[in-house]
Amino acid sequence: MTSSLSVPLRTAEAPDPADTARQALTDAALDQGFDPDGAELLHNARNWVFRLPNSGLVGKVHSRSTHYSDVARQARTADALLAADFPTAAPVGRISVVRGHLVDFTKDLGPDHPSQRQHGALLRRLHLLPRPARLDIVRVDKVARAYARLDRLRPSAVSDTGRVGLRRFLTTAADSYHQARRSELCLTHGDITVTNAALPEDGDAALLDLETFGLGDPAWDQAASAFARAVFGKDPQEHEEWVGGYGYDIAEADPGMYELLVPIMGVNSALFYLDWADRIRPEARHEAEHRLDTLLTGRPLPWDWAPVHLVKPSAAPSGSAP
Repeated sequence: MTSSLSVPLRTAEAPDPADTARQALTDAALDQGFDPDGAELLHNARNWVFRLPNSGLVGKVHSRSTHYSDVARQARTADALLAADFPTAAPVGRISVVRGHLVDFTKDLGPDHPSQRQHGALLRRLHLLPRPARLDIVRVDKVARAYARLDRLRPSAVSDTGRVGLRRFLTTAADSYHQARRSELCLTHGDITVTNAALPEDGDAALLDLETFGLGDPAWDQAASAFARAVFGKDPQEHEEWVGGYGYDIAEADPGMYELLVPIMGVNSALFYLDWADRIRPEARHEAEHRLDTLLTGRPLPWDWAPVHLVKPSAAPSGSAP
């Protein structure tokens, strides 16, 4: 298949976005009296997440397209979940606006993640949680999100032919899903991986990253582990452990619905990589093109997509310039 991507080359005049994010984090931390020395980059994708070891905090530098109201809503959601005795990271300080980025901070719950079984049980607990009173919970629509992501892609991210093909593929999949959807809406997370959860030494597993949290169809959350097994090569035993914690395997119990979810989940994953390769990580171009080709050629499962490696172990030296 002919490449559908045009890859921008980073020049000396275009700094690494992670470096700019680190500068924004440093400015925001100092402004609020937090120590940014030795900040460790944990997540380097659409947003940047840093651990501040000297402050016991995690700082998130949001992409410049993020709205203040969305970040504020995430903080209110965290407060409401904590008030309902559901574990998550507590917001700390205020939302800063620095170098064109929004920056917020939460309590650091530590570097450990829950087991697959613990993670499944945590998600089940969320799905059964009553909607907190007086909380402006947004309606989460995975299909609408996919269309919005596709519309936001720059011409340099995908060719006109690729864009048209993806839209046609998505429309067909979305029509089938909407005709079959049958789950009652509940609180959902929307980005189910164990890296979006923490296991504090003195507490229960806690849910992190509430950016996609809202009222939605739980089937998307329920399908995430099986999707990772079929698409990213997740260990089948780990999937079984996750199912043991959650208590339900949609891929086995409702395979018809699961098969309707997979194409839309695939589109969202491909769109993430197309945008990531275009804006931040040119070296991800090959994987982005591979994902696009998988969808447009109708390749059957299992797919052989590379998992997203967002963790960068290096930290800035203490006292060094950001």
